[in-house]
Amino acid sequence: MAAQSPIARFFVPAQKAAKERAEQASLASMANSPPQTPGPRAPSLKDDALSTPPSIESRKRPLKDSGSEPKKIKPGSPNKDAVVRDSADIAEGGPPSFATPQRAQEGPKDLRATLQLAERSAPGSIPPFTAECFHHFENGGLQYNWPAWLRPENLRDAQGLRPTEPGYNQGTLWVPDPVREKAEYQKAQGHNTPMLMQFWKLKAKHFDKVALFKVGKFYEIFYYDAFIAQRICNLKWMGQEKKPHVGFPEMAKHEYARRIVEAGFKVVVVEQVERVVETNQRKTEGQTTGPTCVERDVCEVYTNGTLVDPELLAGPGSRFLAYLFFEGSGQRGLDFAACLVDCATSQIQLGHFNDAPDRNRLRTMLAQLQPSEIVYDTANLPIEVMQLLKRLPCRPQLSSRSAGDCGLLNAREKINKYRAAHPKAFNPAVEEVLTQDSAVIAAAGIMDYLEAALLAERLLPFATWDVLATAAKTRTNSQRMILDATALSALEVVETLEGGYEGSLLAFLDHTSTPFGFRLLKQWVCAPLLDLEDIQSRQEAVEYFLQNDELSKQLRASLKKCIAGGKISKLPVDLERATSRIWSYALQAERKAVMYDDITARRLGHFVELVEAYEQCYQLLSTAFPAHGSLPGRLAMVAKPQKAGGILPELMPIISKLRGSVVETTGKNGSLKFRPQDGADPVYDQKSREIQMVKSQLDKELQRVKATYPKVQFCFVHRLPGYRYEVECDEHSMSAAAQRSLDITGRVKGKVRFHTPQIKELLVQLDQLEDEQEDCIFPFLSKLFREFHLHQAPFRALVRCVSEVDALLSLAAASKALPGTACRPEFLASDARSAASIELRTCRHPVVAARMGSAFVPNDMALNACGVPGLLIVTGPNMGGKSTVLRQTCIAVLMAQVGCRVNAQKCRLSPVDRIFTRIGAYDAVLEGKSTLLTELEETAALLAHGTPRSLAVLDELGRGTSTFDGAAIASAVLEELKCNVGCPVLFATHYHPVSKKAAEDTTNVAPFHMAAAVNQGTHEMTFLYKFLPGLCPSSHGHNVAKIAGLPDKVLMEARARSAEFDGAQVSSEEVERLVQLAAQGDAAALKELFRQRQKASQCP
Repeated sequence: MAAQSPIARFFVPAQKAAKERAEQASLASMANSPPQTPGPRAPSLKDDALSTPPSIESRKRPLKDSGSEPKKIKPGSPNKDAVVRDSADIAEGGPPSFATPQRAQEGPKDLRATLQLAERSAPGSIPPFTAECFHHFENGGLQYNWPAWLRPENLRDAQGLRPTEPGYNQGTLWVPDPVREKAEYQKAQGHNTPMLMQFWKLKAKHFDKVALFKVGKFYEIFYYDAFIAQRICNLKWMGQEKKPHVGFPEMAKHEYARRIVEAGFKVVVVEQVERVVETNQRKTEGQTTGPTCVERDVCEVYTNGTLVDPELLAGPGSRFLAYLFFEGSGQRGLDFAACLVDCATSQIQLGHFNDAPDRNRLRTMLAQLQPSEIVYDTANLPIEVMQLLKRLPCRPQLSSRSAGDCGLLNAREKINKYRAAHPKAFNPAVEEVLTQDSAVIAAAGIMDYLEAALLAERLLPFATWDVLATAAKTRTNSQRMILDATALSALEVVETLEGGYEGSLLAFLDHTSTPFGFRLLKQWVCAPLLDLEDIQSRQEAVEYFLQNDELSKQLRASLKKCIAGGKISKLPVDLERATSRIWSYALQAERKAVMYDDITARRLGHFVELVEAYEQCYQLLSTAFPAHGSLPGRLAMVAKPQKAGGILPELMPIISKLRGSVVETTGKNGSLKFRPQDGADPVYDQKSREIQMVKSQLDKELQRVKATYPKVQFCFVHRLPGYRYEVECDEHSMSAAAQRSLDITGRVKGKVRFHTPQIKELLVQLDQLEDEQEDCIFPFLSKLFREFHLHQAPFRALVRCVSEVDALLSLAAASKALPGTACRPEFLASDARSAASIELRTCRHPVVAARMGSAFVPNDMALNACGVPGLLIVTGPNMGGKSTVLRQTCIAVLMAQVGCRVNAQKCRLSPVDRIFTRIGAYDAVLEGKSTLLTELEETAALLAHGTPRSLAVLDELGRGTSTFDGAAIASAVLEELKCNVGCPVLFATHYHPVSKKAAEDTTNVAPFHMAAAVNQGTHEMTFLYKFLPGLCPSSHGHNVAKIAGLPDKVLMEARARSAEFDGAQVSSEEVERLVQLAAQGDAAALKELFRQRQKASQCP
């Protein structure tokens, strides 16, 4: 019998007990007597694990805590049950920790792995975070002492539900009431300190988040959270405590929080919101409200979609938080609303979609925007959509909300309140979307989630709302090429088929110097231009930079220098994200969390960095171009001031005023610090004067000490903040009696240090004044940052100008880096009824050619050009290069309409409105779709939405079914494309009867193949990778099998069977022709027919 998994140990008995209870209830019902229901009681370790939910009354009864004694372990001995990560996963140079590292048993690496383990143990019964906790309890937790309510046998949510019961909410935790169930806390020795009572109050509302609990200058992590953080961050266990406990210093918060979030968990940060002196004062004054220890509160919540601090954000790309809401059922159930927010830039997009059964619009939106986190209503999300979300390559964090959290009435009320507070937030286009009920719920849902993440107050007042850019239109309503989810994936536009960034088209085109320039470039690549004038305008700008190579290099280097930062942050200044962060600071008019780092000086430093970056970017754009002659239209607009008809705003007066409000100073350790300019804040100035007065009195006290002991050399020394203004002298220069009358603070290397009573009194005053000055600076910061926000329009306009120049420079650099020959595409005017035309000479796939170098074989391509019709039948051997030719044709069209040069000697085309792809064989098991169904859904989208201006590539359509059915489907689709859709088509197939029949229509169809040379004696095949006219009558599968290493015996049998099948196919295809020739008595025609059959043995 297989060993029971750790998680199953807690849940299999519960499932068995539930089954037994159901059987008993059924028997009782059949006997016409109601089943006996047990009365309210508290759970016990003797119960079947997690079997029956307790009632509210049962919470008053004590929990049985038998079996909770910890294992006896020798202090400092290794904990063999703890779980850590592989050494390869541990970053070097992490912050220090506090105890000897312990050996570990290997466990899941992140939340997803634990969920998979849980599903194998008890499918569908355990929420992921709860499963993670129980895994750690079994693997390392048994040696510790746990409070009874946290043990797996007793764990339940705030409503009393256990993890295996419907409706269980892993975001809450039932804990005893401190008043009504005081006895429970008294039994939990070591778990009921005043500080831990705060912890339990927090975990009751945030059980599914790893809590970083501030204690002094460190963040402490306890219980299940400690196991999770220790495994992910390789933290060392602290001391010999009976409860799981790890921690790290304040300065390392962002680093460790980022690691935990990247592993799939959520994090809640609990800060001290009052100083120790304030706590003591509260106790002295006899206040009965508030905790007996330092007051703490939740100040931040981190999830994958709500990260805003630059230290937490990895990479320049947008991190979208998405909320999805679906309408009704039936056909209307396909319609949905989506609200996406980039929390780092305060940009919100709202859209409503009428989708099809294949969910193509949903897939396309998710493929283009790649959200980091998706929020959904548990009662609203269709099952097939959940399956789709689980298999997204970007692997978003999925966060559920309880059904009914935000009904339509509540949603409308929330939107109306927001509209009243911010009348200009919604533009007319957004207001139009809000006429849809589902869009109202989605917008309100995202607001609710931001409130729960403590971001609503700092983000929503300054947010910019816009209509979610659909595949067909952008924010400016200009037409764009449509690239749906299938095309983005098949062409590897933003990520490879393996899910990586390197090797994608975007990675090849990306030579940006700024994060916001990269985000704009990604938008361009996912939605290429369609309007001919827009395309040519961008082409001219790219060509200008190519012709002025030195200027381009200087501009790219200068852009990097403009945002380099360095005064406070080591990271580049992301203008969009940093601006949003500064605006959020404007709302904080008083101190919240107590930080031992100088947070006000840091915020002022970040503000100065941002303003100076704006200044340098403005100076760069306003001075870089004029000396280089006339500029192309779009560049002229970007570099020309608004007063001269351009879009570059005039910012220098605003920048000078803002920058002049802050001055730089030098800290005690020589570091750069910032404070308000003299006269900028009267309250701050008054505190500065009072502080200076106290410091003068300290100097006078030093002079008094010197006068008292004139023969002794005294001076002030400053160590840690708690040991400053120490009077130091030679230890032997003062008598022992004199030293006994002083407060000796330390001795070092023959020196003695002390405080006099007057110095101690003055230091108390100094500390209080400095705290008051730090607190009074928050109103100044709020006023300064609000004034900065008043000028949001010109600052945003400058960001748009800089990002556009950066993206254009990137396209120019990518054009220059194209391997082999490259050209500027020539576009032909066309109307909506004319079929698109494409002509490519010596074309290469840029990404593949860059990797292969001179080994890559270029090819020509013509569709509705050079006398070649728009529908090409492509045949040839497996591995012969058909898919590459199909993909490089699409990539060339895409790059041309982005505005980039194309990897070809010549490129002439008319704008393409959409690219359809059917490349590669894959299924969607989680969605219950076979390979054939997936292929046919993609083909159906082409037949339904294709226009003469579209480009379609289909590779081996019909492979997922029988040969005859597949050939029939391929033939029917081919006929429909030719007769009704009328767009350029590359149709690759191994169904030779289909290709032969289609090739008979020489007016509308042209046959092409990928050439290969076959040695008839050795059966060796050489791929030539040339795209040539004509059909290839064989796919040479047995030759490819030989390359793959199949045994010769198998290959010989395969050739024999192939000949048999081919002969049967000939007789069925040509029998009618043979009968006709025989009836006519045409011997010459019969001989010619057999001669052709013998000749058709290999590709031309």
